[in-house]
Amino acid sequence: MRISSELFWATLSTIELSVLCIVLSSGISLVAGLALMSPNRYLRGFVRVYVEAIRGTSLVVQLFWLYFVLPEFGIVLSGFTVGVLGLSMNGGAYGADVLRAAFEAVPRGQSEAAYALCMPRSMTILTVLTPQALVRLIPPWSNAIIDILKGTSIFSMIGIYELTFASTQLNATFFQPFKIFLVVAAIYLVLSQIIARSMVALERVTRRRMGLR
Repeated sequence: MRISSELFWATLSTIELSVLCIVLSSGISLVAGLALMSPNRYLRGFVRVYVEAIRGTSLVVQLFWLYFVLPEFGIVLSGFTVGVLGLSMNGGAYGADVLRAAFEAVPRGQSEAAYALCMPRSMTILTVLTPQALVRLIPPWSNAIIDILKGTSIFSMIGIYELTFASTQLNATFFQPFKIFLVVAAIYLVLSQIIARSMVALERVTRRRMGLR
């Protein structure tokens, strides 16, 4: 009974952490993605360095830097802050390139027509490019969200209570690895499928409203 109860609460904790990281990484992706398309080359270069640095290093190493290295410089963050900040920055870097690619996939003639009508750049992005980019953005962003969900399992390495952390503690107590980790794998699979199917439904609704097949 204790195993079921513990895994239930750990699953809720994983969902809460995932939602928080998804929201934060979405905001980072939006800001960084728009910066990658900025006419200011210095801003583009700065954000590109951030994106490549994150994409070129391991998430585990990034979390260890935040958790173990920053205190050497007098910056001490809680395990919760390190986990959420690290995973959000990681997801935001990948999401920035996804967002940029989605906007660049919109035919150039769309923006050129808007500029020919003297529409401001901000309005062109908001009313012309964004609706079309959104359809292209949903499938890869679905994968990114699932990666964030699975990425929360790494939080166990810095002592944050979530599904993987709880399962290792339970296994150390009850010595039932097959049962415990089979259930944990099933939970991750179910959560991933819920996200994937929800995003497919969202894509269908978006396409229908835009008159696309």
